[in-house]
Amino acid sequence: MTETDSTPKIKKRPLWLRLVAVACVGLTAWHVFATFLWVSPSSELRDAVPDKALRAYMQPMFGQSWSVFAPKPIDGDYSFEVRATLEDTTGRREATQWVDAVNLEMDLIHHNLFPPRASLAGNQLASD
Repeated sequence: MTETDSTPKIKKRPLWLRLVAVACVGLTAWHVFATFLWVSPSSELRDAVPDKALRAYMQPMFGQSWSVFAPKPIDGDYSFEVRATLEDTTGRREATQWVDAVNLEMDLIHHNLFPPRASLAGNQLASD
């Protein structure tokens, strides 16, 4: 055997296969870049891509949502304000100041390892 016979021959891949590979790499790079722009805050880089084009690409199938992290995350600022009407001995009525019941109940939860069960009633009522 001669030395030239023992060297392996490298077979070139067909042109169509190389073009498909380049197209797949390009589409993957575009998708990663578009997803990065979609989830990132507004910036000059995001303004480089027209908002309509980015929205049209992301919204049908690739829209991001925080709902994947929890069954029903808090998606609003809830408040439930209450006040009382007090009547004195003469029969005169006077209203108290408004109090946010949700904030008062949330104060029972924050930094408390064992919060009372009733501490979420106002938040649930406000969200309903």
